Amino acid sequence: MRARRDPEAARPPRPPPDRGTLEAAARRYLQRYWPTVAQLRKVLLRRLPEEGPPAMFAQVRADVELVLADLVESGALNDERAARAWAEQLDRRGTARPALRHKMRSKGLSAEHTEAAVTAVDAAATERGVSDPELARAVAAARRKRLGPFRRDLTARADRRDRDLAALARLGFPFAFAKAVIDADDEDAAEALATA
Repeated sequence: MRARRDPEAARPPRPPPDRGTLEAAARRYLQRYWPTVAQLRKVLLRRLPEEGPPAMFAQVRADVELVLADLVESGALNDERAARAWAEQLDRRGTARPALRHKMRSKGLSAEHTEAAVTAVDAAATERGVSDPELARAVAAARRKRLGPFRRDLTARADRRDRDLAALARLGFPFAFAKAVIDADDEDAAEALATA
């Protein structure tokens, strides 16, 4: 039987990660997620020990940057591709354009990558026959949150109208779009708004 470790006892200091360890951790992370360079940098820097000489911290930070540079050069880590993936996911969820830009920027994406991805997603929606991608996102948000014509209990719809309008406004949609979606006669009419 193994002896139990005293929870009050100090843990031995964790050794600093070497470049091989950082590369392995980065590859495992890339298998599960589509991170940006900034996100992966943050993940790898969490492996720094809490204490140690400044030279050790500088070496680990330099190793992290080398690992990131190798991944970018090989194409395994690509902010442009990550921006497009994030924009597509947020678009499907019905995230308003201002919130979409904010969330993408919070992931460490540059303004250029963010704008290019949003423009590409809007262009793809237009090719699919969507007249206004932002209105389509408002419909998707109402569907996901079960607002207006998407409510399960349609008898409470009139009583909840102002709350539903406020919910879409808080998500960042213009009042005109929120009103059009919430006041649509039924689900089909709401879905048709974006393709009209």
